[in-house]
Amino acid sequence: MPIKGKVEVFSRRTVRGWIAQFGDLNQKPALEIVLDGNVLASGPADEPRPDVLERGFGDGQCQFQIHLPDSLRPEDYPRLKLRIARSDLYLEMPRAAQQTFVATVTESTVGPASPVFVVGSPRSGTSALASALMAAGYDGFAEGNLLGLSQMIEQRVDWYYTGNDAKNPRTLIGNVPVDELKAELFEVFRKTLDRLNPVDPWFDKTGNPETIQMLPRIIAAWPGCRVIFARRRGIENIMSRVIKFPERDFEYHCKDWARNMNSWRVIRGKLDQSRITEVDQREMAVAPEAVTVRLTNLLNLDDAAANRMAQVFRAERPQETFSGSAERVLDLAKTGWTDAQKQIFLTSCGAEMEAYGYTDDNIFDMIP
Repeated sequence: MPIKGKVEVFSRRTVRGWIAQFGDLNQKPALEIVLDGNVLASGPADEPRPDVLERGFGDGQCQFQIHLPDSLRPEDYPRLKLRIARSDLYLEMPRAAQQTFVATVTESTVGPASPVFVVGSPRSGTSALASALMAAGYDGFAEGNLLGLSQMIEQRVDWYYTGNDAKNPRTLIGNVPVDELKAELFEVFRKTLDRLNPVDPWFDKTGNPETIQMLPRIIAAWPGCRVIFARRRGIENIMSRVIKFPERDFEYHCKDWARNMNSWRVIRGKLDQSRITEVDQREMAVAPEAVTVRLTNLLNLDDAAANRMAQVFRAERPQETFSGSAERVLDLAKTGWTDAQKQIFLTSCGAEMEAYGYTDDNIFDMIP
C-alpha cells in the first residue's frame, strides 16, 4: 500500500509528523519508536492535518505525536528509529537533530533555550512576554499556575515533619529524609509539565511569588531552562490591578505585588545569572529593541525568531489598562486613591519601591 510521511519535530521528549496512506483509509497506521529492536513507545497517526489533505495525500487525518520515555540517555537518541507498526517500513529521522541531542539533552546549546519560565507580579508584562515567546516559536499555555502549588506542598511537608517526631529514627517518618521526599514530590510536577508541553521549545508563565520561591528547584529540574522576571513599578501596577481584578481588595493587590518583588529580590542572587534576566514593563513599551536583543541572547534565538519577537513588542502594548498607560510614571498624589489607600500602599509596598529604585515621585516624603 503506497504511503507518504514526514517527521517534522524531533525533540528531547517527542516525535511528531504525519503519515498518509492511499487505499483503505479506515485502517490508520500506527507508529513505533524503536531502540535496538525494542519498542519504547507507539501512537496512531489519526490527528487532523488539512494541509496534507490539500496536497492530495490521504484523508487529512494523519498526524502523529509520540512521547519519548524519560529513561532515554543522551547516547540513545542517535539509535532511535521510527517504524510503521507490524511492518519493516521506517520513516527517516532527522540525523542532525539526533546528533545534537548527544551534546544537548541536558543543556541546550543549539536552537532556542527551553523551557522558559516567565515569572513576576500580574499586570507587569507577563502576557506580553508570553506573546513574544509564541511569536518566536515557543509553545505554552496562556497561564501556567501549577508550579506555585509545589511550594505550598513543601511548606506543608516541613510543618508536618516538625510536629511528628521526624528526627526519631525509631519512627517510619524518621527514616524518610525530608529533602528526598520533597524532591520526589516535585518530580510529579516536572513530569506533568513535560507531558503537557511535549514539543520544544516551550514556556510556562506563572505570576505568583510561590513559583519565584521555587526557582532553585525549577532550574535544577530543567538544567537548560531560562527565567524571565517581569517587573513593574508599584503605583502603576496597583492602578492596573484594581481595574483588571476588582474582585480583590486594594490591600491584597498591594501585598501581592510586594511579595512578588521581594521573593525575586531574595532569590535572584542564588540563581545562575547566565540563565536569568529582568524585563521592566515600561522598558517593553519604550525600548522594545533593547528588550529583544537581551532576550535573543538569553534564549539563543535566530534572526527570524528575534524579528518576530520584536514585532510583537512594537505592535502590542504590554498589559495596558488604557492607551499610553504602559509608559506613564505616576505621582502618588495624582492616583486618585484615598488617604487610607495611600497609607496602605506605603506600608505594604514602600520598602520594595525603594529597593528597586522606584522612587521618582518622592513618595517617601509622604510617609508620616
